[in-house]
Amino acid sequence: MKKKIFRLLIWALGLFLLLIIAFAAVLYANRDRIQSVVLTEANKLLDVPVDVEDIDVSLRKFPYASLKFTNVYCRGAQASEQDTLLYAKEMYFEFDLWNAISDDLSIRQISLSDGTLHILRPANGKPNYEIWKKDTSSSSSSVFTLEQVNFKNFKALQTEGSANLVTRGHISSLTLKGTFTPKNFSITNEGELKIHSLSYNDSTYISQLNARPYFTLSGNLDSSEQSLSITNGVLKLDNQNISFSTSIVEEKTTIKASLSNGNLKELQALTKQQSWYSHPTITITGRGSVDFTGIFETNQKPHLNVAFSTKDALLTGIQKSSISKVNSRGVYTLKNNRDHLHISEFSAEGKTGKISGTLDINDLTQPGIILNLKSDLDISEWLIFVPIDTITEASGKAIVDLHFENKFKSLTNIKPEELKRAKASGKLGLENISFAFKGADKKIENLNGNLAFAGNDLRVNSFSFKTGQSDIFLEGTFANVLNFIYFKDQRLRIDTRVRSKELNMEDFLLGTSKSKNADDDYDVSFVKNLDLDLDLKVDKFHFENFDATGIQGQLQVKGGVIRGKDILLNANDGSYNGQFTIDTRNLQMYILAASLNGKSIDIHKLFESFKNFGQTVIASDNLYGTANLSVQYLSKMAPSLEIDISTIEMTSNLEIQNGNLKNFDPLLALSDFASIDELRDVHFAKLENNISIRNSQIIIPKMNISSNVLDMGIEGSHGFDNTINYSIRLKLSDVLFNSRKKKRKQSEFDSHLTVVEGDDDPNIYIKMTGSVDDPSITLDRKNISKSINQDLKNQKQELKQIFQKEEKETKEDDSGIQFDLFGEEDDEGGK
Repeated sequence: MKKKIFRLLIWALGLFLLLIIAFAAVLYANRDRIQSVVLTEANKLLDVPVDVEDIDVSLRKFPYASLKFTNVYCRGAQASEQDTLLYAKEMYFEFDLWNAISDDLSIRQISLSDGTLHILRPANGKPNYEIWKKDTSSSSSSVFTLEQVNFKNFKALQTEGSANLVTRGHISSLTLKGTFTPKNFSITNEGELKIHSLSYNDSTYISQLNARPYFTLSGNLDSSEQSLSITNGVLKLDNQNISFSTSIVEEKTTIKASLSNGNLKELQALTKQQSWYSHPTITITGRGSVDFTGIFETNQKPHLNVAFSTKDALLTGIQKSSISKVNSRGVYTLKNNRDHLHISEFSAEGKTGKISGTLDINDLTQPGIILNLKSDLDISEWLIFVPIDTITEASGKAIVDLHFENKFKSLTNIKPEELKRAKASGKLGLENISFAFKGADKKIENLNGNLAFAGNDLRVNSFSFKTGQSDIFLEGTFANVLNFIYFKDQRLRIDTRVRSKELNMEDFLLGTSKSKNADDDYDVSFVKNLDLDLDLKVDKFHFENFDATGIQGQLQVKGGVIRGKDILLNANDGSYNGQFTIDTRNLQMYILAASLNGKSIDIHKLFESFKNFGQTVIASDNLYGTANLSVQYLSKMAPSLEIDISTIEMTSNLEIQNGNLKNFDPLLALSDFASIDELRDVHFAKLENNISIRNSQIIIPKMNISSNVLDMGIEGSHGFDNTINYSIRLKLSDVLFNSRKKKRKQSEFDSHLTVVEGDDDPNIYIKMTGSVDDPSITLDRKNISKSINQDLKNQKQELKQIFQKEEKETKEDDSGIQFDLFGEEDDEGGK
């Protein structure tokens, strides 16, 4: 059975090949006649020459036979030699094989491949595709009974000279079906093409667009009236079916297109791909409709009308913010070179609120805008329209009732001075809003406000919030708000009255670390875009180790400089008043300057509060007592607010009452020299001096210290690296005897030793240099010499006064020679 089937197939194939050979033989036998008939009839119809390189018959289009033209060129009607209407590498005139052996040759289909097609309708003159003879009545030929024309792999160009419209593209495949006559035609089309560009008046509106068009092309090319129309057109863009129609009557072109129930997400992707419009954060899904009408006339500005609407669409933005049931309706018109966008309806719903409004934009080239907006959306849903990507976990309501008007030169290049002229009115209410800052451990909670729009400013009737341990209440004015939000380099001006029950500065400084420790970095760079004038009153204040109460004063920020004026506060068991500035204009290093007066300050707590002022020479554990002080301070600090101790310059007037100096390394080093153990804990009734800091050194002018252990004088310097250079004056009796009296019983020599400890005890001077860890202690010969000279001068003066007194008493009895026992003193204390 299988062998029979195989033989049958072989027999059928052989018969088929035999028929092909027979048809080919017949075709080639009649090729001259076929060629003559086609060319003769073509010349009767065409009014322009067509150049052909080669002509032959072919069975390539089997089951049709065809007449194959190679390298076909036609420059078109009224064209110069360089113009091209059509070029095709191959062109096939297809007909039935049976016609090859009959006299009834009928060309029903033409196929063209690998070529160029340029449709030109010049502003003056007839279109280049009008290549038919005006009078074809003498031709009775029925050879060209076309039913279909096929294009494959064609570069395409269409130019509408009167409307300045130019379309460039590529035809992958295009099939035209219908009736083809010189005067009237009706053609349906289907195919696949790519629009490289569609330009109007040298501006490109469409580029690199893939399309699959379906339409019906009909027209009349009568000599008295030229017209062309496309009806029942469907242009398929991705999955969008756009219905369109076109009519061209003499110098007027009308284009209509409509999209019903279109996919908004795909349309948004199209608008972004075509650079018509792109929003960086908003995504729209749902369905919408667009109706377009365009009229283009010679020497006239185009007239456009675009009506659009959406129904129950969904908008989503950053951080999963979204609003649903977005319904809108509007129209865009362009007439006499002036355009107008009118959104007559916009409404949407959030989780707990709604938004609605209208928008008018007159003349988009220099737009005048009128916006009316009402909303009570959740703050997270507002992130759709105001995409602030630095905040997270947003909740609470923003109630808006806004009327906005302004005129701009361009919406793509808005100027700050234009927003300053904005007319805005209405109210803004904030209810129980909270949000966190991305990448930081800061959160704003319980934010409530009652604000009013006033042009580019906001009047703050009340505004309060809590962050961390801090609470803030303020009222006043926020100026230049729109510019601050819209432009990165614009400044926000705040003039308010601020009240707080508790204020922790760490809640406001943008730390980079989640943990709270001494190494946290802070950032106050935000002040560079802030002009601030605050009348400040704070019940409790905290920053790192510093705590204060009853703060009041003025805080100002302008031009990157922070100023505190007339600051009053209670801290460290006393009270302060003063002022400070922090200059942040240098991005690498800030400058801190302060002037401070303190009264009844616990000096130990002061050093604790300010972390020993960034030095280790004398710490809070070394110093105790109650101080009155006056300080002038200057230093540099990093943007992290870390002070560069090498730049500290300070002058101070310091008075410490009932002080206590514990474990102070220079005194401990002195105890080794003087054998006085009590120097580990020295009590003094009063210490007063003008101490300064410069070049990383504490400069101590000459001062006397009277303590429970000894009386001493001291002057010198102490470096931040603990290098020391002190000159110290001690009573000789303190050096020799203080330790002995406490360590042994009385001896027979004590009565003699105590004679030395009178009020006129001689002093001993020593030098202490090197480092605190390993000091070098030597006699201060220079000061010893000065002391001895001074003692001699004092004794000499005392003797002189005694002799002068005796001389006066015996003057009347003296009859001998008188002389000056001591002579005149020189500058050095000698004779």
